[in-house]
Amino acid sequence: MSMNIGTRFVDCTHGIPAAGVSCRLDWFAAGAWVPRATGTTGRDGEVTGWAPERSTPYEPGRYRVVIDCGTYFAELGIATCLPEISIVFVMAQPDRRYHVEVMASAYGYGVYCGTA
Repeated sequence: MSMNIGTRFVDCTHGIPAAGVSCRLDWFAAGAWVPRATGTTGRDGEVTGWAPERSTPYEPGRYRVVIDCGTYFAELGIATCLPEISIVFVMAQPDRRYHVEVMASAYGYGVYCGTA
């Protein structure tokens, strides 16, 4: 079974997918955020493999994707006021694939969250 949470990061400053960006997936349990997986965006801006890999879907609940955009922009020589972007969403149907897509520049971002 494939991972049921996908993340993509697009660099709106240059109009390209952002490759090599570190991302983290956290789960909210017992009143605290618990790290569940980490990944890095590929050439298409998408995290194609979260580690550790899972053979079953994640449980329903509140999740957070944390994107290290500060390092990405710093490596391009671009100053930013956003060291990271955190997107919190609720996964109500674990049998569906959830997409969290972030389009960002150094000073702002937009988010799309949906299911397939």
